[in-house]
Amino acid sequence: MPSRISLALAVLALAAMLIASCGDDITNIYYTNTVGAVFGNVVPADSGIARLHGLAEFETRIDANGYFNFALVDPGSYTLELIPQNHGRRKISDVAVGTGLTAKYTGTTISPNPFPVYLTSPRNGATSVYAGTWIRITCDEYVNVDDLNSMTTFDPPVTGYWEYYDYPYDDYYNYDDYYNQLASGKNYEFRASPNLLPGTEYHMTISRDVRTSSGTFDDDLELSFTTQPFQASFSFSKRSTTGRVPRRGFRASMSTSLCATSDSVAEAVHFEPAISGIWTPSDRYARCPVENQSQQHDFLSSGPLLLPKTTYAAIIDATPLGLAAADTVTFLTEGYEVVDARPRNGYYGVPVDNQVLLIFNEPMDTVSVRLAFSVTKVEGDEVPGTFEWNAERTEVFFSHWDTPYTVGSYIVQLTTDARIAEGDNLDVGWESVFQVIED
Repeated sequence: MPSRISLALAVLALAAMLIASCGDDITNIYYTNTVGAVFGNVVPADSGIARLHGLAEFETRIDANGYFNFALVDPGSYTLELIPQNHGRRKISDVAVGTGLTAKYTGTTISPNPFPVYLTSPRNGATSVYAGTWIRITCDEYVNVDDLNSMTTFDPPVTGYWEYYDYPYDDYYNYDDYYNQLASGKNYEFRASPNLLPGTEYHMTISRDVRTSSGTFDDDLELSFTTQPFQASFSFSKRSTTGRVPRRGFRASMSTSLCATSDSVAEAVHFEPAISGIWTPSDRYARCPVENQSQQHDFLSSGPLLLPKTTYAAIIDATPLGLAAADTVTFLTEGYEVVDARPRNGYYGVPVDNQVLLIFNEPMDTVSVRLAFSVTKVEGDEVPGTFEWNAERTEVFFSHWDTPYTVGSYIVQLTTDARIAEGDNLDVGWESVFQVIED
């Protein structure tokens, strides 16, 4: 009987012989995958047929969930054709199949548009389309731009031109879908000049006779959309500390959805009670092609101070700007009050010798301010100091050089006993807290 050692050696020898005789076949079978695959789905889901053209011809079904899969595909370059039942076909070129790899085409957009167009912006049936928009189509094949320009019609008529562009674009109407598309998408843009009319329904037709890389459009491309009405919004400056409209240096703005002239804005807007001033185009919106036009106009007051504690109305007439409806915006002006202070309320880390500054919106009676003002340490004594005014008596510094703060919290107070120079009391007092953290 052979020993266990000799039996083991015999088994190893037999294995070595087998490996030597068929090692290449074992390697080929178990260690090399000589084919690849193509996998994907269409969005929205639609059943149909998927074909792969190249070194060989393949065909498979697109299932009810929109998925398709080609297995055992020899490596090489292919064209993928998707033919959904209820949408336009897609044709994706340069599908690279590698050894042991799967080419993935998940989330492939399909649409009712005729081949080769698979995306439009705006989408068919879109409403509230910006009147300054450019119309865009994205295609699976190159399209003859001269044909686009000669075979596109609009109702009502639109002047402009088609142009090819080969860079990614932030598609306002379909941002996510657009960037999920393959880089091979061919992009064309119609640039209307002047802008489209606001509040208008448009119908665009591109003829089926437009030439493409492999032929012509499968059918006419029909696209309908409605532009948004001309829109305007009125805004005004507020005091950051009080939330009220300041009486000095009143500022307002009119923003419009399309370019407008300062004269048309001035004709459309008037104030009650009256506020004198001028409307001027904002430099931030200098993209309008005509001088003195802008999509934002700023109102700069040039007359006397606004009345205190008064409700003003900005009455906007629809006719000069072509608005859908008139509008009225009301706002309340500030009364007699402190409009700013230093240190600000809640300030942390104030130096021990820091001055207090109060800024008023009216010249003040200095004696009444001194009597109505105090700086007091929380659970402590009032801080003595001196007052220094500017020439207009609208700003006062409180200094306390001889009595530095100590660590702790302080309260600044000014009661409504303080009076403006003409004798009226403040409408709103002032109170703020700050902290000193070290001597």
